[in-house]
Order: sequence, then structure tokens, then C-alpha cells
Amino acid sequence: MTALPTNLALVGEDLARATLRDVRRSAKRRRAVTVALVLALVVVAATTAIANGWLLSDTPTVQAVPSLGPENDTVTHTLLSGLGPQERVLTAVTTAGGGVCITLTGYTTECVPTFKQGQMVDWVITPSRPGATIVWGIVRDEVTAIQAVSATGESAVARVANDGFYVELPGSPDHLVIQLSSGGSEVVPLVPCPPVDPNCTR
Repeated sequence: MTALPTNLALVGEDLARATLRDVRRSAKRRRAVTVALVLALVVVAATTAIANGWLLSDTPTVQAVPSLGPENDTVTHTLLSGLGPQERVLTAVTTAGGGVCITLTGYTTECVPTFKQGQMVDWVITPSRPGATIVWGIVRDEVTAIQAVSATGESAVARVANDGFYVELPGSPDHLVIQLSSGGSEVVPLVPCPPVDPNCTR
């Protein structure tokens, strides 16, 4: 067998060394990309956890509306019926996001995305007839009774069932007195604005 010329042998060795270096560099690049992807995923997960208050042991400030059935925006739940002289009906539809849209016969549908932490009731105030106002909405399971009180001190007891409530009150409503299953009670000032209004102080 004829031996390769010296210069060709050297060229072959150089090519072999260059190929080996490329292979090593490619492996290093792959490892660097893998490490970068892992770090990126860790950063995203940590950011999400902090945003939700998990890593800082904070309790989220909102909670989903309770006990109104599965999240399904095609199913309407009747909360109360035969309300007032007009025999109105209060219904609710749960949304995919965990909120609730409530409708009272003859009035515009109002959607409640969440209850704030510690909030027991969410309401809507609408005129009924001359000199009277309707207060209606949804409550948490802990609420067993509601009394509405007007600005002039007149009061009326609400119907409460299936996490819904309805009360018709003479004059302008001022606050609600809610009774809880724990035996306690709360006074909730009323503000005449819809549940979805971000400027509504409750």
C-alpha cells in the first residue's frame, strides 16, 4: 500500500481535530440552550407564584362566587321566583371564569366577576315604582337573613334563598343588616352603583 504524502496526512489530522472541536462546541451550545430554557421556565413559574401570593404566603384578595353550580355559561339557575307584585324571577348563570351573571325579570343583567375577601353580599339597586326601590343580588352561603333599611329608617325583610336575595323598600335604601350562620351580623352600607363598577365603594 502506498503511504499518503506527508502534507495530505497533516491535512487529514487537521480536519479530524477541527471536526472534534466542532462536535464539542455543538454539545456545549446544546447544553447552554437547555440551561437557558430551564432558567426561563423557573423565572416564569416564580413570577406567576409571586403574582398569586403563593411564595409570599399572601391570601388572594378575591374569591369566586360560591355554590351556584358548575362553571357553565349555558345553564341558568333560578334563585328566587314570585318576587313582588310583578312575580319577578331572579336567575343566575355561572361563567367560565368563576363569576356569575344575575338577571331580575324586567331589568338589565349584571355580572359579578368575584367576591372580595370577606365580602358577604353583592347587590343591585333599581327603582321599582314611585317611592319604592328594589335591592337584589347574591350572597355567600353564610348569609341566612337580610334586612334593608332606608335613609328615613324604614325597613323591610328580604327573601333569601339559593344564594340570592330580593327586597323592595319604601324610599331610598341606606344599608343592609345581614345575619350570618355563625350567629353574628354585619351592617353593609349601600352605594347606588352596579356590581361591576370599579369606582363603587363597598
